[in-house]
Amino acid sequence: MSVGMDCETESLKEGPAPYVVALYDSRGNKPSVFVSRGDESHVLEATLAMENCRDLATFNGTQFDFRMMAACLSNKADQQRLARLALTHTDIMLQFASDTGYFSSLESFAVPTLGAKKIGSGASVREQWEAGKCQEVADYCADDARLTAELYNFGRARGYLLRSPKSKPEVVKRWPLGAELWDCAYKCLQNPATASFMDDPPDVKAMGDWTLQYL
Repeated sequence: MSVGMDCETESLKEGPAPYVVALYDSRGNKPSVFVSRGDESHVLEATLAMENCRDLATFNGTQFDFRMMAACLSNKADQQRLARLALTHTDIMLQFASDTGYFSSLESFAVPTLGAKKIGSGASVREQWEAGKCQEVADYCADDARLTAELYNFGRARGYLLRSPKSKPEVVKRWPLGAELWDCAYKCLQNPATASFMDDPPDVKAMGDWTLQYL
């Protein structure tokens, strides 16, 4: 069984420590939530916990979550630890983007695969945090970590995930994972597909480039 990870930040800019880092261990159906105390200590605690996870999964953790956590740390060795985790864990969105050449959202998989919607939106996190609604932010983060873990487990057990495109939510498509099921992030970054139908396809291969400054 897996551990899903998610973090919530004040913006998309690197530097400030995330408000919350959440790990959801599907074996015990219980989240571990690391909430900011005004410094980087909660990120260090979450890093240690992740290093002890056998099957760690995120949704866009390679490009975002691990990068934001690493950028807030003051010690180079600790930054290296997060960079290594970014490349060796399972990133569901990265694997999808590597297979298809384009991105999709967590909810686009969670609704058809698990029958579950996200309980909030990242767009409101900063407003909630500054209004003192820290528990709401922590709950939202932990639930995204739960959805990630459950998607990982479904894919490992069934060999596919279901997805509904945002433009056509009534349509359900099957995304097959292939013979090896889940690949580590580093492998997904090597030779990603390019979406031929997009005028400006995302640069999937560059999603882990930030790790080069630490490794």
